[in-house]
Amino acid sequence: GCVVDLSLYPIDTIKTRLQSNLRRTGQDTKILKSLYAGVGSVIIGSAPSSALFFTSYDLCKRQLNPLFDEKYLFQLHMLAATVGEITACLIRVPVEVVKQRAQVNSGLQLINIARTTISNEGIGGLYRGYIATVAREIPFSMLQFPLWEYFKRVWRKRQVKELEPWKGAVCGSLAGGISACITTPLDVAKTRIMLANREHVDAKSNSLSVISNIAKQEGFLSKITRKFSISQMILLFTKVFVLCSYLFTNVELRRIDESSEDITSEEENDNQHFNDIVSRSLYYVLPSDPLTLNQIQLGQVSGLAACVKNSNQLIVFQRGSREWTSESFPDGKNFAREKFGVIKENTILTVNTNNGEIINQWGNKTASKVT
Repeated sequence: GCVVDLSLYPIDTIKTRLQSNLRRTGQDTKILKSLYAGVGSVIIGSAPSSALFFTSYDLCKRQLNPLFDEKYLFQLHMLAATVGEITACLIRVPVEVVKQRAQVNSGLQLINIARTTISNEGIGGLYRGYIATVAREIPFSMLQFPLWEYFKRVWRKRQVKELEPWKGAVCGSLAGGISACITTPLDVAKTRIMLANREHVDAKSNSLSVISNIAKQEGFLSKITRKFSISQMILLFTKVFVLCSYLFTNVELRRIDESSEDITSEEENDNQHFNDIVSRSLYYVLPSDPLTLNQIQLGQVSGLAACVKNSNQLIVFQRGSREWTSESFPDGKNFAREKFGVIKENTILTVNTNNGEIINQWGNKTASKVT
């Protein structure tokens, strides 16, 4: 989060100045000057704010996931995003107040801005615009994260495997772009509230009142939608990098967890021993002595398939009593059906990867071979 914010900070500064009242006060010449004004606040607050959001989001999603049916997962993602934003704003809002005031007053130091704010308004001054920020961040996240999860799920089903980080980033950029388009007016209102003098009407207003005033005094299109392109640019690139890092971290942690389970569980029981064997490669031929799995005799395993709808289920394709040898393919290409006949045992098993339980099995006497 910190690397992304530092890289895009000049664009954020321009966006803040465009959304403020600089144009109305004749200060347009300062738009492109001191583009890194207030960057110290980002260095201090960006990392803990991002960490707090994603920790809260992921924790909420994991804890509440059993309570939601698959077709209602978007509600879970919306709820998790809301919890994450409310939590992260405890750090984000004070940082944003100081940063934005430094961006429009490049000659002031961060420490002086913080001291003046606390002296004039108390600690609450650093949280001015908290409600406006939450009112902007929650709709944004409630749109972005369900869309992100939905785009990933659709793409994952198409390729039937875990997404590469860059694909997760593409999904994130698309979701972020759509969300930014809808919530830009709320972002403008948040900026106005944070930057207003304490005597100004905007300082004590809510987002809807500020948007209404802007529309009446400056025109809705001129001051709200005119800022969309710059806001969109920041959000688009920010979410590409942040979501890509988040997805990459989750993929790596899941891979480490699976490897640890394989190493520590070999001696537990035959069921777990089977999971260890099949997890080492996509295709694995068992020894001549068949392995007993929940009293089901497995022959040669010809393939495995992950269950897209349930990550705790593994589909096993096996040949039962059939052994493929050089006699099985006399011409090196075609299976000798007439000689060996159909496989009598069930050839397709659905296995619970947590306990080795056979959930379902079928495929007996329906084919002469399983590939």
